[in-house]
Amino acid sequence: MKNSIFSVVDIETTGSDMSEDANRIIQFSCTFIKNNKITDSYNVYINPQMSIPSRITDLTGIDNDKVSTAVSFEDVAHKIYEMLNGTTFIAHNINFDLPFLNKEFARVGYKPLDVKGYDTVTLSQILMPTMESYRLRDLSNTLGIVHKHPHSSASDAFATAKIFILLSNYARKLPKSVISGILKIKPSLPMNTLDFFESYKDFEKKLQ
Repeated sequence: MKNSIFSVVDIETTGSDMSEDANRIIQFSCTFIKNNKITDSYNVYINPQMSIPSRITDLTGIDNDKVSTAVSFEDVAHKIYEMLNGTTFIAHNINFDLPFLNKEFARVGYKPLDVKGYDTVTLSQILMPTMESYRLRDLSNTLGIVHKHPHSSASDAFATAKIFILLSNYARKLPKSVISGILKIKPSLPMNTLDFFESYKDFEKKLQ
């Protein structure tokens, strides 16, 4: 995965219902990784142009006042689309973050992002099978990753990026036979998560 750019994304939304126009993004954050190092980040609050439920404010700390003067998603859609296009999309529960983001892109006239995507929940379950919990906050605490503001997408994206780097380091140390075994089984994993292991199948050979 040398020279690949990974965009580690987290979003906060007004709710989890992804039916048309039911909910909107209120915060978008991305931490970028290249050569197993964090290289950059981007964070923006977004005015959802609808009221933020109190339960979401309690969870995220984001209220209507905080986003009242923020940009709309349409204002930043092009910038976000361009920065993610051509990267590998990483998220802690990618089956929520990427579809929701693509729903918002569609709403403002963009095609869905055509990117590979890896899910860090699934990778953590495979590479760290003895963990008691795979919630982002719990994983961060167990792994000693500073995660000061759970459910702030900036903090969540940074913590997920640190976890992905650790997972990549674990994969480098796996015997080639283990990687081959996973690929032979071909488990059904979210999006392109299985390709993560494909990229490490010859890693031992490269080190020799």
